[in-house]
Amino acid sequence: MCYSILFYKFLPLSFEWLVIISAVLVILLILLIYYFIVYNIKMPFWLIMAITICLHVPFLFKAPELSNDIYRYLWDGLLLNNRINPYAFKPSDIYTLNSNLQELYKSLDHRDFFTIYPPFAQIFFGIASLLFHNVFGLKLILGILDIFTCFFILRSLQILDKPLIYSVLYAWHPLVILEISGSGHIDGLAIFLLSILFFLFFKMYKKYSFSNVTLSILAFLYSSAFLVKLFPIVFMPIFFFCLPIRQFILFFLCFCSGCIFFTALFYPYIINMFTTLSIYIGNWEFSNIIFKILHYLSNSAIIPRVIMSILFVVMISIIYFYLYKKIRRITAADILLACYYITLTFLIFSPTLHPWYGLYLVFFLPFIPRIEGIVLSFSLLLSYRVLFFYITERRWIDDSFMASLVLLGPLLAILMQYLLGPRKISTPESCSPPQASP
Repeated sequence: MCYSILFYKFLPLSFEWLVIISAVLVILLILLIYYFIVYNIKMPFWLIMAITICLHVPFLFKAPELSNDIYRYLWDGLLLNNRINPYAFKPSDIYTLNSNLQELYKSLDHRDFFTIYPPFAQIFFGIASLLFHNVFGLKLILGILDIFTCFFILRSLQILDKPLIYSVLYAWHPLVILEISGSGHIDGLAIFLLSILFFLFFKMYKKYSFSNVTLSILAFLYSSAFLVKLFPIVFMPIFFFCLPIRQFILFFLCFCSGCIFFTALFYPYIINMFTTLSIYIGNWEFSNIIFKILHYLSNSAIIPRVIMSILFVVMISIIYFYLYKKIRRITAADILLACYYITLTFLIFSPTLHPWYGLYLVFFLPFIPRIEGIVLSFSLLLSYRVLFFYITERRWIDDSFMASLVLLGPLLAILMQYLLGPRKISTPESCSPPQASP
């Protein structure tokens, strides 16, 4: 409880306190895991869950301070409840519709843009705002879903025969507490869906037995996660490599059917989402030193994005080529390692590097507890300096020094690890499937 009380007390006061407390807590998590592993101590499932709940609950009652995205979630949800397609209008077009929208309008950013959130996220917004009509309700639901995410991570660790203590790298991580329970980011819903997806997938993959019903459920979960945040689509080749061809075709068709169904609910105005998405891809950038260097050298906003996109595609192609070389011998460890490095690569080459993007990396840390990922999950919090200045002084200062520290931390961690000796990571090799032909 001291963990949450410290955050709760100092978060709104100082960027320095946020960094100091976060650093201490991440170091304590590493030392805790080291102690439990070295001395072969097992932490009970129920105790991890109980502490997780205690850490998250205080932030559910705290107003969002580091991001106001949740107000746009509520706005979209209220439009749905008023039988208005959220993709049909910009907030600036209809804020005078009723008093609730007028009041909420004051808390919105990007009022002249159509909503950028995909269809399944909109359905969630509509249900949540129908039940609660306020920010607390949205945060409460996302907080509860995140508790279940921790549950499925623990169950997945059990299936993979890995120590349960690794789960605290997600369940007790400062970034998770701040971004989901504190700020209520919709990424929590996407990660919840992915946690169920991977739990069911590894449960079946261990037996190498996938029924048509199971594949349909997996495809529904995957399409839903994709239509909350588009990022999970990068994992699609994993299913191609791991499933027999006929089962992959069924999986892919069910995935496409889910996407078409949810998208059709918002036709034809959903096309406006892509208008905002194109503006985001072509113009927004935040706290990525690689982009800043390329922008300085090229004096162009387009060239750095093209270069970083090419590098991202090249890197994930190399990762998937590694999986292809091991086809029919792919283990759970290989799958998780690929997901980990794909997510890490995305963060490195994303022009816009908001702290909550790191939630996907943190999700894989209990399975792949690599030092560079752990350090990056902390160093992403350094970009909050920009938000603190904006909140307190209404000044947007995205300086290169702080952006360089975000990626410099993981690089130094890798260098120190290389100098001190080779890393040893336990991997769930026991979950390799038997040799089988498609």
